[in-house]
Amino acid sequence: MASSLAPIFENLTASGLRVLDDEDILQRIFEHFRNLEARSTSGRPVSQNNALLWAALTCKSFLNPVLNVLWYSMKSMIPLLKLLGPFHSNNGTYVIRGTIQPKDWERYNYYAYRVREFTYKGDNGDDCKLAFHTRVRIAQLWTSPLLPALRRFICPEVQAPGLFIHFLFLSPTIEYIELHQISDIEDEAIGTFLSTLVEGVPSLKHLSMSGWLSDQSLSFIPELKQLRSLNLSGIAMPISADLLRQIGTLESLSDFSIDLSSSSYVQFKLEGGFLQLRNLRLNASYSIARDVLTQIETPNLEGVQLVAPVGLHPSGWEEQCKSLLELISSRWSKLRSISLDHEGLYEHDILPTHVLSPLLQLSHLRSVEIRSFIFLTSSADVLQYALAWPCLQSLCLPVDPEDPTDVSFTTLIHLANLCPNLRFLQLPFDIGITPPLPMSPSPQHQLETLALGGSNTAPDFRSLILVARYIDRLFSSLKSLRRATVMIESYPWDKVEIMIHTFQAIRIDGLDPAHNPRA
Repeated sequence: MASSLAPIFENLTASGLRVLDDEDILQRIFEHFRNLEARSTSGRPVSQNNALLWAALTCKSFLNPVLNVLWYSMKSMIPLLKLLGPFHSNNGTYVIRGTIQPKDWERYNYYAYRVREFTYKGDNGDDCKLAFHTRVRIAQLWTSPLLPALRRFICPEVQAPGLFIHFLFLSPTIEYIELHQISDIEDEAIGTFLSTLVEGVPSLKHLSMSGWLSDQSLSFIPELKQLRSLNLSGIAMPISADLLRQIGTLESLSDFSIDLSSSSYVQFKLEGGFLQLRNLRLNASYSIARDVLTQIETPNLEGVQLVAPVGLHPSGWEEQCKSLLELISSRWSKLRSISLDHEGLYEHDILPTHVLSPLLQLSHLRSVEIRSFIFLTSSADVLQYALAWPCLQSLCLPVDPEDPTDVSFTTLIHLANLCPNLRFLQLPFDIGITPPLPMSPSPQHQLETLALGGSNTAPDFRSLILVARYIDRLFSSLKSLRRATVMIESYPWDKVEIMIHTFQAIRIDGLDPAHNPRA
């Protein structure tokens, strides 16, 4: 293969030859191989790793960039540990027996330095094959981090028996850490882990945790001075206003998600803070959410997600929610995204459309999402939204298949004309009577995903074609059309999507001279 490419390399320009000497550029190119659907000369599919292997064997300049891509992300330590001579399998369990030689360490480090992302699944992954005494032996042998150049460490489920192994991954290069499903048994150890981060991982910028965590364990977070993003969603224990106030002193924090659903309402006094905050996600009662939003000092908040906790809403919650939106609209007129959600069952929670009225003055909104509520919107409401939010890129309104709606093709026309930047749209929808087709497709509209409700009626094939043609005329760049409900029986949007993609393919072939002899 290398010899067949020699004439190509000979004809490369000086700039092309420089690319071959730039490993960063080559690595960017080979990263796309991970999404490659390659086939061999026999027509059989080729795995991504095989495609990268062929590239490494093609040219010496490709070797390092290809190895960096191959080893970039790992979900088990076993492939690396197999590079050590004394490491082997004993009846399905991996053990270390013998002395590790310097050449073993060299081989291990040659590849370990290439790992940038590691997902540790503990006993739920391949590493369950590591005997417990082997993990202890690893802790004894390694005087430096297991993965010296690691940047992302993810643990989907923190498990007490092997928790000490987590410390061995703490490299000074780490920027991103996720720890989830932490139980009360691991709370104390996680506190120690966080205290180790303060001095051991000075470059940490993103931290995400969920589970049973006490204020005492979380108290080390305010000492992580470089944090830009902090996610404390799904925290099962109450979080005090004092801890929240300390977190607010982090000068680089721009994205913050906090779960205050377990905190009882005693007026939160934050005394300011959160000066650089751009995006905030609050899982809290509307009373606590109001306290937080009243006191944070950032003048440049761009995104707010409000999640109401599980449980029946108190009497008058609708007006509390509206009052909260009035506060947000008055404080941050340049807000770009707003989301309303709640964790409880939504069958009994009807969100009146007038609750959203304070948001109509926010002309810079790019994303509006309403989830897990019954929201009886009309075509007049959607038209009002389209007029108020011309910069919309995402509009997501809940769909209840049991409730009728007058949102129809006329509504889609208004959105296509008034919101040219829309990329994602979810709406309740009534097929109703299809109006006359638009004169020609709208190539300037870039809507990519359309999720619609629909009746349970089974339309005939001719009706499906008409609906597909209409949507294609409005949104000629559509990539995905799907139903907005999980009902087994609903309008066959999947068939309509196939028809739309067929129209798009015919249109492309007609514009391409290679497929159109008359062009």
